[in-house]
Amino acid sequence: PTQYRLLNKYLFKMAPLRTPLIGQDDTIFSMEAALYKKSMSNIVLLAEAGQGKSALTQYFAQLNEKLLTVYEVSLSALHGEDKNLGTRLNQLLDELIDYKRRATDKKDVVLFFDEMHQLPLYSLEAVESIKPKLARGAELGIHIIGATTYMEYTKYIKPNPALTTRFQQIIVPELSRELIHQILISHLPE
Repeated sequence: PTQYRLLNKYLFKMAPLRTPLIGQDDTIFSMEAALYKKSMSNIVLLAEAGQGKSALTQYFAQLNEKLLTVYEVSLSALHGEDKNLGTRLNQLLDELIDYKRRATDKKDVVLFFDEMHQLPLYSLEAVESIKPKLARGAELGIHIIGATTYMEYTKYIKPNPALTTRFQQIIVPELSRELIHQILISHLPE
C-alpha cells in the first residue's frame, strides 16, 4: 500500500529459486523449527562466503509461502546517504507493525538481512532501536533471518550480547564434494 513509503522503498520480496536446493533439508528444518518458536524466533545463518545462505533463504521462502512472506532488506540502501540507519530502520519496523495490524492477510513476515554484520557496523543505534521489536516479533508475526560469515559474526555481532540472545544461530554446513557433484549434475541440460 502507498501509505507505507519505507516498506515500498526498502523491502523486496524474495524471488523463487529456479532449481530445487539439494542437500539442505536438515538446515531448512532447523530454520522452520526456530522461526515457529514462541521466543527467540529470529535466526542468523552462519557460513563462509558463497555457501548459499541467500539461496537457502529463498528456498525456505518457497517451501513456506502459504504461511509467510520473505522480504529482503537492503541495509546499504536503508543506511542511505544521510547515514541515519537507526532512525530509518525503526521507522521501517513501525510501518511493518502497522501494516501487520491492519492486514487481512495473516501470514507472518520475515525480513532477510544479508550481510547482517553491517547492522552494528553501520550503527549501534540501529541495533539498540530494533532490540525491543525483536523481542516482540513473534507475537506480531514478524521475524528476521540474518546471514553472515563466522568471522564477521564474531567481530561485529557477538560483542553485543543483547543482540546475540535474540537470534538463534544456525550453522549452514559446508558443501561436500559429493553434494557439489550432485548439484552440478542437476544443472546439466537433459
